[in-house]
Amino acid sequence: IEQIAAYDCGPHPANCVAYDKSGTLIAVASDDTTIKMINTIENKIFSLKGHEDAVQCVAFDPATNGFLISCGSDTTVKYWS
Repeated sequence: IEQIAAYDCGPHPANCVAYDKSGTLIAVASDDTTIKMINTIENKIFSLKGHEDAVQCVAFDPATNGFLISCGSDTTVKYWS
């Protein structure tokens, strides 16, 4: 097994990682209150902001890939599309 890529998501811990069915998007739950979205084709990272405390977990909809769900230390669960 060889490493094929590495992404710097900043100085805060990554708590959970999920990837979509196509393998082109990776979601990273971060202690900095954001979800880092990594586009593996374009090698670009952007942030989803909405939690008020650390994001603990992320998951893509396994049936349709139509949305992302996240939960955080701010006691909220959020749906993203």
